[in-house]
Amino acid sequence: MKKTTRTLLTFVLSLVLSFLVTQPPSATPPLPPPAPPPPAPIIINDTIFVHIIRDMELLNSWIIDQDFSKETMEALRNQNYQKILALYEVDGASFKESTKYYLTDSVERALSIYKKVYSALEELLPPT
Repeated sequence: MKKTTRTLLTFVLSLVLSFLVTQPPSATPPLPPPAPPPPAPIIINDTIFVHIIRDMELLNSWIIDQDFSKETMEALRNQNYQKILALYEVDGASFKESTKYYLTDSVERALSIYKKVYSALEELLPPT
């Protein structure tokens, strides 16, 4: 009787093991589709770019005029640069790409932009 029980257990165990080994791997849930790439940065309209540069220059002038430590000055610049970009609804990548386009890639464009920034700053002065 013991031998029969043992043989039966061996047989059942081998059936279970063969069943487990021959089963395909459990179905894994499909991977979600990859996220779409971020939109390519765009070149900002030159008028908006001039206004952003004007506002950043005004900020820099104010910061320099204060008696802040170098670290505080940098923190104020970074924090407020982001606020200026948000005011004009421009992301950092587009501003960086626009800076490259307007101020780095072409001397003529850079001079034109700086002349416009100078005029925009002059417009803020009180009449004499």
